[in-house]
Amino acid sequence: MAKTALGFHDGIGLSIAVAGVEYGAHIKGARFENLDEDPKFQTFKSAGAGDGRWVFRGTAFQSHLAASFWKYVWENAGGEAVVTLAPYGNEDPSVTEPHYEASATIKKKPNIGGDVNTEFEFEVEWDLTDPPVEITTTTP
Repeated sequence: MAKTALGFHDGIGLSIAVAGVEYGAHIKGARFENLDEDPKFQTFKSAGAGDGRWVFRGTAFQSHLAASFWKYVWENAGGEAVVTLAPYGNEDPSVTEPHYEASATIKKKPNIGGDVNTEFEFEVEWDLTDPPVEITTTTP
């Protein structure tokens, strides 16, 4: 169950898209975090909203296949990407099941390797250009 009667999440249904591509099968942890500090790049809008430095943090499995999240990060390090989190896993956002979206800078290439008898993982921490925005409708 992705949402309880009170609206709590268990994360099972979370959908995460980076640059419009769904990577929910590759990522086991994903979140936007407000670090409550001054951002490196602050806009008039974010300063007025009282937002600190926002980041996207995630933990994912390594796969070196062409369509993997690892490969996307490897090939796009240093670039920008739009990250969309859909906490309810719904394809189309709504008022009751919104999506959250932000532009992020992919800081560096991901790690390679891991420990014996474990699935290899890597972590990302990307700075957001502005705080995430809530999306409640689809645009035609």
